[in-house]
Amino acid sequence: MSNSQDQVPEEGSEPSPKLWKQVLCLIVPFIVFLAMGNWPPEQRWVATTFAFAVTSWMTEAIPLAMTALVSTCLLVATGALSSKDAFGAYGDQIILLFVGSFIIAKSMEDSGLDRRISYWLLSKPFATRSASSILLSLGTIACVISLFVSNTATTAMLLPIGRTILKAMNRFPCVRHDRPSRASYLPYRLAYAP
Repeated sequence: MSNSQDQVPEEGSEPSPKLWKQVLCLIVPFIVFLAMGNWPPEQRWVATTFAFAVTSWMTEAIPLAMTALVSTCLLVATGALSSKDAFGAYGDQIILLFVGSFIIAKSMEDSGLDRRISYWLLSKPFATRSASSILLSLGTIACVISLFVSNTATTAMLLPIGRTILKAMNRFPCVRHDRPSRASYLPYRLAYAP
């Protein structure tokens, strides 16, 4: 069985855009390496690796996570950084805090807890008087959640709740819109709630 991806391009056709992106990710670092000829070797390799990472991120020639890992490996392979210094940032407590926060937020979304909290909030008359009262109610929920978990985790947990509220605001006639533009404040309220 032949797959459509296994087909060879016809003669005279242009190469895929991904190929040009990958070639660009090799050419730009090479130019940077040549341009930094008088610099010490470690600094040349750091600049070259940086050029590779920036070009890869901008063109998305390879997946973003792969770009970060390849860049770190290049820094170690070229001797610009020790492996402890290069890979030490991956085990930083802040990174683990972010990962844990996103896991909590995803589990809330998968279990439906975000919808339950959102619909409970929207069922209360004090919270649905105006868009401002919804923002105030959501801020109060953020304060309560923030008593038990970090502010980063609180914000990550409130994002699915806020997204469900925004979707529900269009479905429920009980929510009055005093100004339609106030709904755009919700993501900012979530970020600065804790």
